[in-house]
Amino acid sequence: MVKEIRNIIGFLFIFLLFVVSPYNIITNTSAQANLVEEENRYIIYGGNEYTTIIPKSKGPEMIFSTENFGDVTFKINYVSEFTSPTQYLNSLNHLSGKGYSLAKLEWESIGFSDINKTSVNFTRLFLDKNTSLDFSFNVFHTNKTIRDLYIDAISNPFLELCINNWSYTPESRGLAINLLAYIENNDNYLRKGPFVDIINDEYGAKILLENYEFEVRLKSEVTLVKLSGEEIVYTTMFFANYNVAQLVNEPADFWISIPQVADVNQIIFSFICSIGKEETSLGSAGTFGTFVIALTGIIVVIRVSIKKRRKWK
Repeated sequence: MVKEIRNIIGFLFIFLLFVVSPYNIITNTSAQANLVEEENRYIIYGGNEYTTIIPKSKGPEMIFSTENFGDVTFKINYVSEFTSPTQYLNSLNHLSGKGYSLAKLEWESIGFSDINKTSVNFTRLFLDKNTSLDFSFNVFHTNKTIRDLYIDAISNPFLELCINNWSYTPESRGLAINLLAYIENNDNYLRKGPFVDIINDEYGAKILLENYEFEVRLKSEVTLVKLSGEEIVYTTMFFANYNVAQLVNEPADFWISIPQVADVNQIIFSFICSIGKEETSLGSAGTFGTFVIALTGIIVVIRVSIKKRRKWK
């Protein structure tokens, strides 16, 4: 009897491996992104997941396009000093000193693709004194972790903005960047956030449309490079000029600020983006449901076997 039960359990265990495992395996629709350069823009094809259009003339601006979701524009819109009475920016009235609309700057750009990643890089030199800006858009072909951000291959574009040798004006308290995400000419989408992800120690913002979503995330600490070459991390804060708890048909338009830190010659802001179906627990529920069904089957079979065994005794 014990041997029969072991055989039944062994058979159903193998069955579970085949039935449950597909719920836990995530595969990419494409092993490598593809880059096409045109006269005025770069186009990155991320398999069946998305297409990204990056205009050459606007710097850090990207249009993420999918068949079901439409086109989501995400851009790093502005860099500005602030003179807030607090350590971080807490009012748009405190934006003062030097500031740049990044779409109005002239950038040098280059795009390339190899076996490791597909990238578009923008550079703007000689803004003021020795100040320069570097922006990179990267799609990695294998999973990576960079600056404590986990990046899924293909599906999570990784973005970095580096501000080099910023020369602060007198009275300024720090530096802030403006992030903007929206769907143009669509009255049905909703924005969520910016919000705090306490578990992952990240800030995030979402654009929602039906059961699809676009999300941008960044760590709550940015990387600072000191004149000595030492890298340190420093806490940032977000500020939005609206009620972040309300879901409304307006762009996600918010600021990330960092106080002025002595002897720093580079500030690195890192982001990941994703676009696709809204996250739910369906996968986990499906796995659990399959497990329960299979476990119930095991119990039923064992009970039937015991009853038959007793009957023939």
